[in-house]
Amino acid sequence: MDQILQISGALLVLAAFAGLQRGALQPYSRLYLTLNLVGALLLTVAALRDLDWGFLLLEVVWGAVSLWGLVQLARGRLPGPGALTAVAGSRRRATRRARAGPGSRGRSRDPCGRAWSA
Repeated sequence: MDQILQISGALLVLAAFAGLQRGALQPYSRLYLTLNLVGALLLTVAALRDLDWGFLLLEVVWGAVSLWGLVQLARGRLPGPGALTAVAGSRRRATRRARAGPGSRGRSRDPCGRAWSA
């Protein structure tokens, strides 16, 4: 029974991670956060049964962060402070810099907006 619990929890967390890496899930989506929360809860129970304190700490924090994200979504907010607006704003700035060309103001910028000498 313990092995089923551990494998189920691990598969849920890994499914969320794989979905995020493939671009199928967003880090602020309900599905991503729910997969992480349920997986962490299952792994927390397994860690408690074995008295595995390091693993228990990891899973309690993992679950708490996922729960916090779900609460923020339920309140109509994104889990991170300005998560979408920060990304959208940096993309707009990077696009404007790219259009201005590498010689604008004597400096070029990489896609992240960091200046480097031309």
